[in-house]
Amino acid sequence: LSSWRETQPFVDTEEQLDNEDETLDLIMAEVMRPLPRTITGLLYDERMLEHHNMWDFQHPEQPQRISQIFTRHQELGLLDRCFHFHAQSATETQLEMCH
Repeated sequence: LSSWRETQPFVDTEEQLDNEDETLDLIMAEVMRPLPRTITGLLYDERMLEHHNMWDFQHPEQPQRISQIFTRHQELGLLDRCFHFHAQSATETQLEMCH
């Protein structure tokens, strides 16, 4: 398609064309509106580097991996685009929900 008009039945009145143009202007204004500055949440704490799997040294949850990912996010400027959550220790009840 080369034009949005090709998706619609042929319109031959100026009034209908004006209404469609107004509708498209409203749609485009919504689509092109600025996005909020922070739309992704990030939870990071240095204590995460203390976590490792003692039974499986190939497990992906390794301090080096967590550190490298966070460092790369810093290099790319992604941290400035995130909402930062503050880490807090889990309660026993929370831990029992998944372990």
